[in-house]
Amino acid sequence: MTKAPKTKPKGRPSAMLNNPAFARNVGRGRPKGATNKLTKTVKDMVIGALNVAGGQKYLAEQATRNPVAFMTLLGKVLPTQLTGPGDGPVQIASIRLLGPDDPDPNA
Repeated sequence: MTKAPKTKPKGRPSAMLNNPAFARNVGRGRPKGATNKLTKTVKDMVIGALNVAGGQKYLAEQATRNPVAFMTLLGKVLPTQLTGPGDGPVQIASIRLLGPDDPDPNA
């Protein structure tokens, strides 16, 4: 006769659930928009390295030398959704510059 293996109960130990301080914070997690400390540290390190490498001039050079990597970086830092004023739609405006030999569009 073989014994069945002992299994640990799933979920949190009852001692934790009976602790009022623990029960009060269950499911709260990090506040919305709060930055992970490790993520912030890594971002600061990357920005520091970029400054040492030449900053904007270095990035412009990489756009030419390594366009695939540069466009990947650009895709990571650009916002994924654009909105206009007051969270409305994006408004696109264009300005047409006329030279002295161009016809007047209002005529």
